[in-house]
Amino acid sequence: MRILSWNCQGARAEPTTRRIEEMHKMYSPSFMFLCETKNDRSFMEDKQTSLGYDNLFTVEPKGNNNDGGLALFYSNDYPVHILASDDHLIDTETVIDGNRVFMTFVYGDPVVKCRQYVWERLTRIGIARSDACWFIIGDFNEITGNHEKRGGKKRSENSFLPFRAMIQACGFIDFPFQGNQFSWKGQRTNGNIRSQLDRAMGNKEWHNIFPHTNVEYLKMWGSDHRPLLASIPSSLKKKFMLDKRRSGKAGLKEAMMEGWCVKGSHENHHPLSKKIQNSQRIISFGKKSTQTNAEKLIKELQNKIDETYEDILAPPETLLDLKLRLCDAYKEEGTFWF
Repeated sequence: MRILSWNCQGARAEPTTRRIEEMHKMYSPSFMFLCETKNDRSFMEDKQTSLGYDNLFTVEPKGNNNDGGLALFYSNDYPVHILASDDHLIDTETVIDGNRVFMTFVYGDPVVKCRQYVWERLTRIGIARSDACWFIIGDFNEITGNHEKRGGKKRSENSFLPFRAMIQACGFIDFPFQGNQFSWKGQRTNGNIRSQLDRAMGNKEWHNIFPHTNVEYLKMWGSDHRPLLASIPSSLKKKFMLDKRRSGKAGLKEAMMEGWCVKGSHENHHPLSKKIQNSQRIISFGKKSTQTNAEKLIKELQNKIDETYEDILAPPETLLDLKLRLCDAYKEEGTFWF
């Protein structure tokens, strides 16, 4: 089971839309949480259709500028009950491998003086969940100390206390992670800043039941936040999904025929499930081994954007140029996964 969380900073921009589609295709997350969608439910419903999710829960953005906005996409593989929501969180209950669990998706208030109210609400929720299995993920817009930031002015230790107090009161423990944990990059008057604003945590009961939960910070492009991917070992098998772009393309029919005729046995004596499984394997292999020049250029630009975000000395003009070139590469490719 996979859960993906991303502050997309507006779900309508072309690179952002493409990133969402690519991550869904690559990781097939059972839950996808987007914050700062900056788009209303009708637009997110179109996104739900293109991604193929069974369900969608949204919190509408606010004001004339469409600030904020949350969207939670999820499949019918897990029975989900929405317990509570507001501008900064979606609190849910579900069942994983027979275990009743709670999952909270968070967008910390970008206004410092208002952030405390989010921590207070989470603390109140945590009081009733001291013995429950609880997972939390999102963009908290806060860090636990100066060790979770690079660049910028050093903050006082007192400024971290409210966030630390909430984590302690709820009994949250970070998961092992891979990738670059400095999930956000911004520019201030005193230079570039990188911070670990995005994270996933679980309480003691979660760590006991799902001890192998781990998270990965993905590459940074499409937003100035890295997407966060949490992997939770589950008995539910991943579904096979055929890329619709391959329909009618040369080689697809041949790959399906090759998979259907399993080597080393007579066709009539082989189980149908085995033939389907073998066809899926061959189609997936062919999909991975076939890459157009446009796709190679797109991947190269994505990697360069991620590297530029990590370079504190990189001028903003370099990043802007790479983003424009990526948009042009998408337009040149002209093929989308919608």
